[in-house]
Amino acid sequence: MHWSVYLVLFRLLSPLHVGWRKVGNLQQTRPYLPGRNLRGALAARLTRDFGEKKDYQETEKKIDDLLRFTYFYPVAPTDIQNFYSEFAAGTNLKNKELLWPWEDPEKFAWLFLDSYASTAISDQRTAEEGALHETEFISHRTKEGKQVGLIGYVFVRNDCSLPWKEVLSRLQVGGERTYGWGRLALWGRKPEKLKVMEGRIKCFGCLVYPGEARDDTFADGPVFSLEKEEPLLAHAKAENVECQGAIEPVVGRTTKNGAFFGREISAADICWVPGSKVKQAASFCLDREGLWKRTRDNQAR
Repeated sequence: MHWSVYLVLFRLLSPLHVGWRKVGNLQQTRPYLPGRNLRGALAARLTRDFGEKKDYQETEKKIDDLLRFTYFYPVAPTDIQNFYSEFAAGTNLKNKELLWPWEDPEKFAWLFLDSYASTAISDQRTAEEGALHETEFISHRTKEGKQVGLIGYVFVRNDCSLPWKEVLSRLQVGGERTYGWGRLALWGRKPEKLKVMEGRIKCFGCLVYPGEARDDTFADGPVFSLEKEEPLLAHAKAENVECQGAIEPVVGRTTKNGAFFGREISAADICWVPGSKVKQAASFCLDREGLWKRTRDNQAR
């Protein structure tokens, strides 16, 4: 099995809230878009445009078989074309215009995050007691007034026939979608297929082997190879992984019927959070929901 690699840069058209945790009255957002969220949005749009509601699960299964998604991170590039070209050529983790949310959380929050306060109204047209809440979001404009985008990679199996590229400018992700939040459109170029040299490529500066990982039944997707103290770029299942960082349960909303989007809660995966640094060199397989799972280190050489 071989995977082609596409660089995708979205333009964020409206605020984006990716549900995380509640602190007091504030519902915090994750500072990135997980692969699971993009997978769900793509399944919904493909079903809506090319199928029927009853086809949702079938579409989702095809996506699971044929596509893999990295996490997507906020960026606000000054020169779109140069920025895109640098990533397409294999940029490193220290790209000056890619601010990782774990490197400088305060600067990241000031630049990209904002919040919206609201309250429920009683029958007497007054605010209900205890109903005030605040929703944090990734803004589509930085505090400096620059357009915000989301950058990441999509891995596509060579026999994929899904029209996934055709719907990328019609996706809506995250929470508060009924208020118009989370709208995405392609920014700059269309998804660009990257050139794999000697069976490997760099994504976010991380060495990736998109070919089949030999002798490992768990590695049914691309393999990311990290050196000692390099950061995880997605949630990584904690089993057999030693990191310096934090662990949290990762759950998601699943759809069993196209008419009840996100009604069911998936089983929790215990994971190291993105930005955690591995204590020793390790390889990870990118799974169907964008999570990383430890694979045998001798697969990526």
